[in-house]
Amino acid sequence: MGQHTSAVEQHLSGRTGTPIEMATLRSLARRLDYIETTGEAAGQLHSLIPVYLQVADRMVSTIDDPIAQLERELRRN
Repeated sequence: MGQHTSAVEQHLSGRTGTPIEMATLRSLARRLDYIETTGEAAGQLHSLIPVYLQVADRMVSTIDDPIAQLERELRRN
């Protein structure tokens, strides 16, 4: 478990939220850990995070994979 995933799990511990909010936070943390580990898109991270969060805020339906949904939304824009 990477540092971002650990931080999100600690933040969510004992808190309640909708399943989509919790799944989205977890998926974003996993993606950030992946980027940090691999260096993929690291130079664009400052641009990616606001876009991910903006798209996540617009999502209203429950989905199985929030990151896949985010990436689909980003490709549409």
